[in-house]
Amino acid sequence: MIVVVLMLVGCGGGSGGAVECDDGDTRACYRGPIDTRGVGTCTDGVEVCTNERWTGVCVGDVTPFVERCDGEDGDCDGVVDNVESSGDTCVASDGCSGEKACIGDTLGCVAPDKNECGLCGGPAVADVGMTCSNGACPGVLACTAERDATSCNAPAQNACELCGGPAITGLGTTCSGPGNCAGELVCNAGGNGTTCSCNPVAGQCKDNGTLRPAVAPVLGDLVITEVMPSPSGDDTLQEWFEVEVTRDVDLNQVALDRAGDAAVPIVMQSVNCLRATTGSRLVFARSADPLLNGGLPAVAHTFSFSLVTGSTLAPGDVRLLLDSAVLDAITWTSSATAKSRQLDPDLIDAAANDSPSNFCDATTPYGTSTPQDLGTPGAANLQCALLPPAGSCTVGGVPRPIEKPAAGALVLTEFLANPAGSADSAREWLELTNTSAASFDLNELVIARAGTTGSRVQSAACIPVAPAAFALLARSNDPAQNGALPTVDATFGFALVDSNGDVEVRDGATVLDAITWTSVTSGVSRQLDPDFFTTAGNDSATSFCPGTTPYGDATNLGTPRAANPQCP
Repeated sequence: MIVVVLMLVGCGGGSGGAVECDDGDTRACYRGPIDTRGVGTCTDGVEVCTNERWTGVCVGDVTPFVERCDGEDGDCDGVVDNVESSGDTCVASDGCSGEKACIGDTLGCVAPDKNECGLCGGPAVADVGMTCSNGACPGVLACTAERDATSCNAPAQNACELCGGPAITGLGTTCSGPGNCAGELVCNAGGNGTTCSCNPVAGQCKDNGTLRPAVAPVLGDLVITEVMPSPSGDDTLQEWFEVEVTRDVDLNQVALDRAGDAAVPIVMQSVNCLRATTGSRLVFARSADPLLNGGLPAVAHTFSFSLVTGSTLAPGDVRLLLDSAVLDAITWTSSATAKSRQLDPDLIDAAANDSPSNFCDATTPYGTSTPQDLGTPGAANLQCALLPPAGSCTVGGVPRPIEKPAAGALVLTEFLANPAGSADSAREWLELTNTSAASFDLNELVIARAGTTGSRVQSAACIPVAPAAFALLARSNDPAQNGALPTVDATFGFALVDSNGDVEVRDGATVLDAITWTSVTSGVSRQLDPDFFTTAGNDSATSFCPGTTPYGDATNLGTPRAANPQCP
């Protein structure tokens, strides 16, 4: 603001007139607008009396001047530094709007600072960029739209637990899965979509719509009792086998397979419980259509592999699996056209059906095939007419009395209770030695843990053990499952425990031999020192030492069905 004022303070002087003052007297004077006098930098001056008159000259007064940025009120309007343009709107270098004002001795733009979120004059936001999470999804704290606070920018999980994934709908909806199994839509592996699964919750299935744990079968619950490898009609449509159920179980995830081919096992899958009840006989076939399969009864499930005729060099086989564990398996070395192979009904056992001699050709017509096929699919098997009478076994088809071991003749000489390898339960085994001068048969002997029923050796054919010879008893007679053991003489159906274990061989109620152990090493057999090959010598754990010789697939150490080395 610029104010220019010309003002005569007074008129005086001259030789005439009254005396106004004494020479040298002074008085205050001010030549600016009266309302600025004493305001800001504006101050009075001094007028001096000369020749008894006031001269009208004011010396030293400060009147309003152009306002500058100097921290003073130069234009005397009562406001410091209100220079020209002061108060006008402006934009600072950071983009914030403000007003022009003095900054030191310069006119500049005075505007509020931006906060961490870029809001001019906003409150301080101290946690921008810090890590955070939304449940399992990670993120960082980012400024809100208002820019006065932060929120976590972590994405939410979709229904498949994929962070930031697309919306998923339809989970749990029924669908048709692989092999036309009854399934439900579940999350795919990437979590960004759905796929049809017949096993949506591992180990569980739906019973009348309610999810419950599936009752998985174990060894002995399912027994293969009949097989038709050579029907009169088309093999690809009319082959089948039968399974008898000995305990109420669910068939979910049970697989149909052959050990003798490279085909992938056929896994029974369904979101619903595939219940199989005690005493039922299930038929598994190449085709479920009775017009094509020779008039079979209701088929529990189909398979696509071939059941071969079987020979001594290339036996036929079929088996049931649960994961990698063999639930049951049978083999055959021959089969007649249009005749099934039936397990004798007195030998419905997962160990007894390991012996092909316990099967015979069927004689009962069934179905609609021409010529007529013989078998009892889904029904009880007939007694095998050619099986030897009780207390007998056959050699070359000729019956003879079973030869029992004499007291002290049968000695347990080696065992593997904790095998290494993927199919642990199928690789366990026991070895026994005939220490007498006379042969004996394994038929009708019982292998068991003390106080249990155990497994009876049931075979129509005699299983002789010659003097000084070894016999091998194993959980599986399938080399692909048992670690490539040498020939297995008989199988047993219980597990050999790792700690505080025992096993015995009985003839009726008479214990022929028994051994115990406190602990074992994985993949290493326990071998009886040859100096202690007696039923008393193997009572002491110190008479045994670890096996050191690889056998079979070289996964485990021992000498099954062979001489033990001397213990160190």
